[in-house]
Amino acid sequence: MILDLYMKRIASTVESIGLFLQMPDEIAKEFPEKDKEDASPPHLTVLYIGDQDSKDLDNIIEICNDVIHTHDPIQITLEDLDFFTSSDTELENREIAHLPIKCDGMAKLRKDVWDTLEDAGYEIQDSHREYKPHATLAYCSDREYDGPVPTGSFLCTSIDVWKKGGNCIEKCFLKGH
Repeated sequence: MILDLYMKRIASTVESIGLFLQMPDEIAKEFPEKDKEDASPPHLTVLYIGDQDSKDLDNIIEICNDVIHTHDPIQITLEDLDFFTSSDTELENREIAHLPIKCDGMAKLRKDVWDTLEDAGYEIQDSHREYKPHATLAYCSDREYDGPVPTGSFLCTSIDVWKKGGNCIEKCFLKGH
């Protein structure tokens, strides 16, 4: 019996996953080079799902696909440079230079995925129930940033499921795509 429990424990691994919208190449090339604090490609975080048992990934992805596919494509517009103070203790209350993103419909999509995953018994570890979509440019020691400021808009037709580090494991398409 103890051996069975031990074998189940070592066979089970945890994966940190989330839903992200990677910026298209023509906009991504305008972003600053990433640094040690965030080496992921330029993106908009839709929902940080968090640490989940790897045996549940297929079911979580299926749920995400099903919910996302019920939503229409979403127009994404990068807005003007802004700052907020990080609440993450690992970032020691540093300032985040970012671009707020206008994306009507993304908050509802996010809520629908969150609620459906919770209804299925999964714990969502995103600490921000209120959605403030943005694309991070840099982590700063004060509210000064002199790097590139990307501009533009595009139609979002898919959202990616990423493992920690920006590794896409599934592309979920919105309605009609």
